[in-house]
Amino acid sequence: MAVEVSTESQTAGGVPSGGGGEAAARAFVIDPSRSRWLSRIREAFGRRELLAMLVRRDVSVRYREAVLGVTWAVVVPAATLGVYWFVFDVVFQRQADDVPFVVFLFPAMLVWNYYHSSVGRAANSLAKDASLLSKVYFPRILLPLSNVISPLIDFSIGLVVLIALLVAYRYTPTIQIVWLPVFLVMGMGAATGMGMLMAALHAQFKDVQHFLPVMLHLWFFSSPVLYPASRVPENLQIFYAFNPMVTVCEGARFAVLGTDFPLAASTVLCGLASTLVLLIAGFTAFMRAEQTITDLL
Repeated sequence: MAVEVSTESQTAGGVPSGGGGEAAARAFVIDPSRSRWLSRIREAFGRRELLAMLVRRDVSVRYREAVLGVTWAVVVPAATLGVYWFVFDVVFQRQADDVPFVVFLFPAMLVWNYYHSSVGRAANSLAKDASLLSKVYFPRILLPLSNVISPLIDFSIGLVVLIALLVAYRYTPTIQIVWLPVFLVMGMGAATGMGMLMAALHAQFKDVQHFLPVMLHLWFFSSPVLYPASRVPENLQIFYAFNPMVTVCEGARFAVLGTDFPLAASTVLCGLASTLVLLIAGFTAFMRAEQTITDLL
């Protein structure tokens, strides 16, 4: 069993610090006794100030040198929506029942963009901060977690675009809008599990950087973003239901548009089960890779 020993200067707030004074040096050893889930979760929760700092750093670095800054969080989804509107609504004249196509599309696209960004960023989190990992100990799980949380800023800005869209098409959200955070949390769970799994694999296999974009591209077309889940043939529904983003995307439409919920209870349960499996698999793989992560990177 690999063992990692690292010395850290820590302030009273729990955030690593390189200064002297009252900071005390602490030694951490990663061994089997520290590999239990509860211990890892408790350790990460104790460093929540560091997690907040990592989230702020991610958001700051992402837009610091961009000319348009955080405006890109509006420009990118708006431009993507415009392209899909032109291709599917103008060229192919596709209609989504009685709902204008852009209104039908955007709620699902918003949660999908969050999922895509979270998984991609979390998968690269360890490789991106390899130099930091070799210098100081902190709960490594904070890196993928911070990359799952920081895209919520973009999601929140995207909600502004969604509100403008609803106003333009004279749609008034109903009480069902309270369900949107519930489906977002499910999407966060799926993104966290998949992000940790991909981060652990990326540390060992550099092929992940080539495989992941293709996988997410295929996952996009396997999720009901551009089309309703009801269009999937009945004989494939049982397999389709195990994609957690089916429930998340259709749930976002249900919450925003106030329509009837289009999925059977069995589909939702399958999606929840898949999310739980992803979390367990991702956390387990990450804990195993964590013990030798500095050697691998």
